[in-house]
Amino acid sequence: MSDKEIEDGAGGADAGAKKKKPPANPVKEAILKMVHEKGVGGVVSPTHVAQLVSEEKWQRVLKDVRAEAVRLMKSGHVVIYRKGRPVENPDNFRGVYKIGLPGKPLPRSA
Repeated sequence: MSDKEIEDGAGGADAGAKKKKPPANPVKEAILKMVHEKGVGGVVSPTHVAQLVSEEKWQRVLKDVRAEAVRLMKSGHVVIYRKGRPVENPDNFRGVYKIGLPGKPLPRSA
């Protein structure tokens, strides 16, 4: 094998062995971290998730938090709660919401 092939990474036993990891999703990681810290029955605010992702520009992250929460609910990893109850349709809910782990519904507060 020539020096050029070695510099280019062509050939050899390690060729192709190094696979690039897909880019990390900080919003997904933050949601999952926070809901697991709260446990079943606990919920987290999307605002707190956004602030964990970006302290200074957290408002810009809120749409990403909502979109990722919807994806995670559809895959069964989290539940989106409104007024203490799971939303029926994650694609079509409005207003203030919280994110939690699947499990027993939260008691409705007065």
